[in-house]
Amino acid sequence: MNETNLQEKVKLLGPFPSSVFGDYHCFFMDVRKHNVIIEIPPLMYFDAWLEKLKNDTNIEAIEFFIVQMVSLNHGGVINRLMELGFHGTIITTYFFARPLLDAFPSLKVITIDELGRQLYIEGSLAFKFIPMAFLPHPQMFMTYHVTSGILFSSVLFSSLNVNDPSNKEERHQALFDFHKMTMPSSEYLKEPLRRITHLPLQAILPTFGNHYLAQEVPPLIEQEFRLDFYNTRNVFTYDAKGQKDFNYLEISNHLIVTLLKTYDKDHVFNLFKDSPFTINDTTLEISTSAYSGYQLYNEIFKHLYAVEGGVILALLEPLVSLYQNQYGLTRPAIYNSKMVEIQQEMQALEQEKRLLKQQIGQLEARMRQASTSLLRDANTGLFNEQHLFDVLKADFQTDPHPPYVRGLLMVRIDQLVAINQKYGKATGDESLRHLSYLINQLKESDDVLFKLNGPDLLLYQKETTTERLLATTIKIRNAVAESKLFIEKVSLASALFTSDEIDVSVIDDKIRQAMQTLEGRLKVATSKGKGQISDRHTSGTPDFTGNILLIDEDDINRNMLTRIFASIKYDVITAQDVLQAMEILEKHSIDIIISEINLTKIDGFAFKQTLNETKTYANIPFIIVSHSKTVANIRRANLLDIDLMLEKPVIPEELIGHVARLKTRRQASL
Repeated sequence: MNETNLQEKVKLLGPFPSSVFGDYHCFFMDVRKHNVIIEIPPLMYFDAWLEKLKNDTNIEAIEFFIVQMVSLNHGGVINRLMELGFHGTIITTYFFARPLLDAFPSLKVITIDELGRQLYIEGSLAFKFIPMAFLPHPQMFMTYHVTSGILFSSVLFSSLNVNDPSNKEERHQALFDFHKMTMPSSEYLKEPLRRITHLPLQAILPTFGNHYLAQEVPPLIEQEFRLDFYNTRNVFTYDAKGQKDFNYLEISNHLIVTLLKTYDKDHVFNLFKDSPFTINDTTLEISTSAYSGYQLYNEIFKHLYAVEGGVILALLEPLVSLYQNQYGLTRPAIYNSKMVEIQQEMQALEQEKRLLKQQIGQLEARMRQASTSLLRDANTGLFNEQHLFDVLKADFQTDPHPPYVRGLLMVRIDQLVAINQKYGKATGDESLRHLSYLINQLKESDDVLFKLNGPDLLLYQKETTTERLLATTIKIRNAVAESKLFIEKVSLASALFTSDEIDVSVIDDKIRQAMQTLEGRLKVATSKGKGQISDRHTSGTPDFTGNILLIDEDDINRNMLTRIFASIKYDVITAQDVLQAMEILEKHSIDIIISEINLTKIDGFAFKQTLNETKTYANIPFIIVSHSKTVANIRRANLLDIDLMLEKPVIPEELIGHVARLKTRRQASL
């Protein structure tokens, strides 16, 4: 922000000369057609202020009067404002609001604390109010205009008048002199400065003295942080010869105030028991002493060291250095004889501190490791199912704002069982790690991937849309199909669920409905063939039992068996010959194979022998049905490890019972 931009945003009502401080300023802003005044003018300059105000607005149109700094003549100013038709609101602190309301009962007054330290205009945040504690009066504050980044800083950054505003050294001295003149200590500056360092300040407009533009702000704040003073009128005065006459009693009491920052009141009082110093038990100030002058200052340190040891000398050392460097006060003699000893003691304590810190770090690392083992899956390193439920319990308490929903994607490698059988469980675990790696590379940073208790993974999108969830699913499925990370080519079955499908209100029931629906849809996706995606629009029975591959050239027999197994929630996939059957096996997850013996080109026995030569399909339960259940055929079936041979016409109840037992046996062996 440059000078022209600043003048467009803020109108200066002043300056008004001060006999003690720098020029006094009031400010006018038009905020969304609402008139705001910051700081009340001095009563003696009210008419001059009123003339300047008329250039922009009038008294009746003022809506907000922000009073940051209180003066004894402000009551007279408020009275003049009301006589001229002021009907707006005074914004100030409780310290000023209380006497104002007593004097002017009809006046609209609100405190910054009642506003939550924020003022909204037309529904938007316009100003923030920043407390300053005692600078120099109780409950003072600054005002920050959010949109422009302008800080009306009251007495902070205020300064005395300077002859040459372009002279940085002169301005620096004027700022230092103002603060030293009006404030008891530079320590009071630190907290309000910390409150504004994070703000994107474009300009600072103090009540007294010069204003500062954006490029001047960082060095100005740094300069203010470095101000270091303790009001010298309490430390020393100059005698008739111009020599410093130190107030050793006041200095000694300042030492006691410093001790109270570390020790409680009783402890400090007990430090001076049986000492040559009499301490007031209420104010904790030295009332009488056998010593005076520099001897008082020196002896108090000797006594404190005798009672408390070197630690207390180290505690007071910064203050002692301040008195020495800033005011030329000679250090107590004990520091010359004891500082080496104190430094050695401090070094030993520092070493002990480092060892303790190291031990704490080791304990925290072990705690993190233990916590991680409870929350993460050992194979993939992903968050586990229990942690997923904890996350969903928290998030399902509320719904995201439309059109967003909570999105869940459950996935399974179609060939995982076959990989485990063919290469071993270690290779299957490796396949899951590869899958988690691929998904983590493709997902958005806000999405979280979980490993469920079975072979499945679940991707959670806290705020998403149905379209985004489906797009993510397709991207992951295609990447898995094209990936060369896996030991052989694999495909991914996927199930989708979004929170807008939930029709229950209890949190546990919401999670249960989501997980059960996902599991049912994943079964459907698995049954329909490898690489399938199942969502609310996918046809299929969620509670289907499994897939049966039926190879039979007889249309009547195929139709009959299809109807039989559909009644018990099986999907029957039919083939007219062995070549067609092999294509189906490559695309679908099959639970049971039922085959006729007499088939064109390759018969049922030859088909089973082919399957036995592969680890992937050898263990699928195999049933032979035939009109010719001869001894020779039974022997061939036994040699080929065929699970069952039934004679046509098949009795439905008998076949259903055998299929159920074979499927149960197969699941137990996986």
